[in-house]
Amino acid sequence: MREFTFRVDMDSASVKEIMYNSQIKRVQVLTDQGLRLDLPIGNFQRFVSYNGIHGRFLLTLDGSKFVSMEKIES
Repeated sequence: MREFTFRVDMDSASVKEIMYNSQIKRVQVLTDQGLRLDLPIGNFQRFVSYNGIHGRFLLTLDGSKFVSMEKIES
């Protein structure tokens, strides 16, 4: 298992455009460890608030397979 931390700050207009009105299916994040990861936008759906998506996240992978993602800080 590998863990990565990263921050996401997307305003509500950007989230709405990406999730509902575009062909974009993935979001690229830069981890605190210096890696760029492409994550399915659906992984962020439960973290959407009125203000968009904001916070620090912990991503757990098993090899290259998604295990979990949790918000660890607002």
